[in-house]
Amino acid sequence: MALVSERRPTSRETALFLLDARVKLVLLAVWSLASIPLGLAALIAFGLPPLALARRGGALRGLGRRPCFAFAALLVFVFLARVLSVEGEPLITLSGVSASREGVVSGAEVALRLLFVFFLGAILVATTPSAEVKAGVEWFLRPVAAAQAARIGTMLGLMVRFVPLVFAEIEAVREAQEARCVARRRNPLRRILCLALPALRRICLRADRLALAMEARGYRDERTPRPLKASPRDRGVLLAGLFWAVIVQVL
Repeated sequence: MALVSERRPTSRETALFLLDARVKLVLLAVWSLASIPLGLAALIAFGLPPLALARRGGALRGLGRRPCFAFAALLVFVFLARVLSVEGEPLITLSGVSASREGVVSGAEVALRLLFVFFLGAILVATTPSAEVKAGVEWFLRPVAAAQAARIGTMLGLMVRFVPLVFAEIEAVREAQEARCVARRRNPLRRILCLALPALRRICLRADRLALAMEARGYRDERTPRPLKASPRDRGVLLAGLFWAVIVQVL
């Protein structure tokens, strides 16, 4: 199952889907950077309103379960690593290994920060077509003379489009290996290699086929730019998002 399944927005979900891609990119960058210095309570206060709006708009309904479970396992690993590595007042000591109070707080902050950025990226992928991401990146890079705006925009647009496909290929390989009882191997490293290598091969083959198809159709970087026009609502959302980031930093 892909990280984000493709679907059409309904009439109740048009607020996020019709928002200008440039506004989404700016808010993604600003909110991700603004979450770095925040503590635990500030992170919760900072992340709840955007996630509530995304849930109300239907942007989180397409998230795949298995990738979310895998990301949750990563968060648990990061949390435990911080708990056991950060020195401080010990809470529990077992067999010479102690968990500190400062480690619990630090681990929770890092895990929440990663979760917040993950959901922001998932919302961007779920509500923004790759063509709009490409056009938005090109618009930001156009004033930079040294940057190849069209090529970088194409690369990022394809990257956004490939995120669901990567998870779909991994899921296909995993299901095929479960049917062949590969998951019953006792060596965990062997199981990981048996999953990673075939999945990487399938992803590379799919990328090669895409490159050949683009070349066969005469694709060039110089193409008609996609028109981008920010409405008053887009400007209002941008100002509100920037204001929220500043307020959380001040408080």
